[in-house]
Amino acid sequence: MADQLSKLTKRLGFVPTGSLLAALRRGEARRDEILKAEDLLSTKEMAARLGVSIGTVRRWRRENRLLGLTGRGRAYSYPAWQLADRQPLPRLAAIGGYFNSDPWAIYLFLAQPLEALGGKSPLSEVLAGRSDLIIGMAAGIAEGGIL
Repeated sequence: MADQLSKLTKRLGFVPTGSLLAALRRGEARRDEILKAEDLLSTKEMAARLGVSIGTVRRWRRENRLLGLTGRGRAYSYPAWQLADRQPLPRLAAIGGYFNSDPWAIYLFLAQPLEALGGKSPLSEVLAGRSDLIIGMAAGIAEGGIL
C-alpha cells in the first residue's frame, strides 16, 4: 500500500486522507482477495494449459490476447476462465481496447454481474458467443455511458 500511495501522491499532488484513503484501502483489500482465487494460473501454468511457451504467454499478455493481473509483486496471475478450448478468450483484445488495456478494469468489467444483462456477467455473454454485444457495451462505457 505504501508504494501505491507514494505513486498516487505524486500523480495527484497531495496525500490522500479520510474517505479517499479508506477507498484506496478497500480497493487494495479487494485486489488481494481476487488474487487469492483458486482459478488463477501462473505464467508457467497458463503456458502449459495453452500448450505454448512462457514467452508466448508473455507476448499474448502484452498484445492483450491474455489477461494478466498483478498485485503487490511482479508476477502475473491469469484467470483460468479466459481459456476456451485451449485458446485465449475470443475478442479479449477488442474488449480491452475500450479500457485502455488496463487489466484490472477489463477484469472487473467482465467479472461483475450487470443489471443490463439481467444479472449476468459480461464474461458469461462472451463465453456464450455474444462477444459483439459485450464489445458494444464496452464501447458505450468508453464513450461515457452508464450501464
